[in-house]
Amino acid sequence: MDRLPGGLWRDGRLFREYTLLPMNGVTELRIAEALISDAPTPCVVTEVLAAVVERVGDEPMTTDLARDLSVADRQYLMRRLKARYEGGGSWSTLRCSACSEPFDLKVPSEMPVKPAEPGYPFVEVEMRGSRSRFRIPNGGDQEVLAGVDDPGAAMELLLKRCALDGEAALDPREIARVDEAMEFVFPEVADRISASCPECGNGHEIATDPYDIPAALPEALFAEIHELAMNYHWSENAILEMPRERRRMYLRLIDEAQGVRGGEPLLGGTR
Repeated sequence: MDRLPGGLWRDGRLFREYTLLPMNGVTELRIAEALISDAPTPCVVTEVLAAVVERVGDEPMTTDLARDLSVADRQYLMRRLKARYEGGGSWSTLRCSACSEPFDLKVPSEMPVKPAEPGYPFVEVEMRGSRSRFRIPNGGDQEVLAGVDDPGAAMELLLKRCALDGEAALDPREIARVDEAMEFVFPEVADRISASCPECGNGHEIATDPYDIPAALPEALFAEIHELAMNYHWSENAILEMPRERRRMYLRLIDEAQGVRGGEPLLGGTR
C-alpha cells in the first residue's frame, strides 16, 4: 500500500495507507462523468476520488470518506491520478516575462510532498486563558466554502467548522495563531515549479493546479468506446470492463488496419 502525506483519523487512530482501484473503463467513466459536471471544483474532486480510491486503511472509499480527507491528501491523490494519465508529466509553452521569447516547460505530474507533523490532524492553541483544539480543514469544508465569496467570511466559517471546543468568534490575532499552528502540522503538496528562460536566463515561478486532470479525458473516453463498438460490435459494458491498456491495444490495431487499407485513423493515430 502507498501512504498519504496526512491520513484519515478514525476511532483514535491515523490511517495513512491507501489503495487505488485498477484503471479500467468503469473507473474512467466515473471520472469522466464527474469532470463534465457543473458542480464546484471541491465537489468534483470528491466524486473523482470516490471513483479511483479503493480504500484508506480499513475503510472502503465513499464520497463521505473523500470529504473527510484533508486538503493536502486530496491534492496528493489527484496528483497520483494525473500521473496515471500522463506518466512523467506534460509539456507547456510559456512566454518569458523579461524577453518575451516562448519556451517549453515540462510540468511533472507528481510534486514534492511535505508529510504531516506530529499532532496531525489536530492543533491546540493558547487562547483566552485556556487551550482550544481545532481539526485540520478537509474536503467537506472546501465544499461548503466553495459558495462563500468573501475571504474574511470564509475564514470565519472555516474556523467555526474546525473548532472542537465550541469556540466563539475569533479576533484577527487569534485567527493568525490558529492559522500558524495549522501551517506547522499540515501536510503540503508543492504547487509551484521554478524555471529559467533558456534565452535570457530570467527566472520564473509557475503555479500549477493541484486538481488538474487532462481536460480532454471525457471526450477521448467516449470516442474510444464509440470506435471499439463500431469496429468490434462490443457492448459498452464489455468495453468498459477491459483494463485500460488492453483497450488501447485494440485501438492501436484498428488504427494499423485502417492505415494498411489507406484509411485515416478515427482518432488521428495519436494514442
